[in-house]
Amino acid sequence: PSLSLLVPVILRGLHDRKTEIKKRAAKISGNMCALVADPMDLVPHTHRLVPELQRSLTDPSPEVRAVSARAVASLLRGLRRGIKRDADGNIISDPLEATPLKDIVSWMTSTMRNTRTESVERMGGALGLAEALAALQDADKLDELLNEIADEIGEKPLTETREGHLHFLRYASGPLHDILEPRLPLVLPVVLRGLADEMQSVRQVALDAGKVLVEAYATTATDKLLPAIEEG
Repeated sequence: PSLSLLVPVILRGLHDRKTEIKKRAAKISGNMCALVADPMDLVPHTHRLVPELQRSLTDPSPEVRAVSARAVASLLRGLRRGIKRDADGNIISDPLEATPLKDIVSWMTSTMRNTRTESVERMGGALGLAEALAALQDADKLDELLNEIADEIGEKPLTETREGHLHFLRYASGPLHDILEPRLPLVLPVVLRGLADEMQSVRQVALDAGKVLVEAYATTATDKLLPAIEEG
């Protein structure tokens, strides 16, 4: 019952024009998992809430995008608590499959790569994707994505897609810090290639990504940073 009262208020907050109110609404939506003992109680409300959080992920305000990304990640973690397994460890029931969140990674990936949207929308997709993969602890999906990004270097994807990939690498070092570290030899050549891109917008995003990665790993992964820089 408490969720039935709370969700309409959150939805109104997410639609508000004031950045601070939208941030608070997104933050509260992410904290809803703490209000329920059974994650299945969240499922009916996700059909209204998730589309609004997706919209907030593409908000012009970087603060709203950041809070919304963390809210989606929190919902993913909360719903994963409801996964039931059999004696052999096989999943027999997954609350995510009954919600729009089951497709959220695909939606975020598409948004990050979309060549027909504004840069802020690709940034929101990239940020949300980093947070979602961290929440799901999906190393296989991360490897698949990083290999796709690396393989596309030679194919020269469109400018907007190159920007989206670099935005993801920039954001990933936060929520995916530990899992990304052993994959730096795959990531850094993409950033270095971006620094030499003919498009100034791509070079700028690559520079931002490079700064973030160096700051994140300079003290813990020098052995991975230096060879890539030397080769680049």
